[in-house]
Amino acid sequence: MDFASAGLGILILFLAGDLLVQGAMNLGLRLRIPALIVSLTVVAFGTSAPELLVAIKAVFGGFPDQAMGNVVGSNIANVVLILGLPALAFTLSEGGESRRSYVTMLVVTLLFIGLAFTGPAGSEICPRRRTRTCRAGRSRASRSSASSGCRSGQSC
Repeated sequence: MDFASAGLGILILFLAGDLLVQGAMNLGLRLRIPALIVSLTVVAFGTSAPELLVAIKAVFGGFPDQAMGNVVGSNIANVVLILGLPALAFTLSEGGESRRSYVTMLVVTLLFIGLAFTGPAGSEICPRRRTRTCRAGRSRASRSSASSGCRSGQSC
């Protein structure tokens, strides 16, 4: 029964994908949008939609780390499969532009890794307890915001 359900799901996915591409191409022709732009948009949306849905469900379910892992894992798979396989099949010329692109990609990757380890944007380290962040509007009954060292209206 599981194989039949999986087969039916794959068949429906194939037919729905075909209808989506045909509909997008027809809409692009009617609006006089180049076929390349329409096809790249459909491919981009089609590959990103499942990850977006999983990330939204993970965040609303209280698992933001799973959403981040989904995005990072997807990007790793895309780089390895989409860029790696053609690189194995065809050789690249070593020129100034390739080297400059490589250095730029390396710098951006290291910047992303650094930002990923620093935590959410805008968080502040509580001066009294270095392991917790200050949160606006939340206070504990046993501690006041003045004794905790946070800004006014914040507590650790």
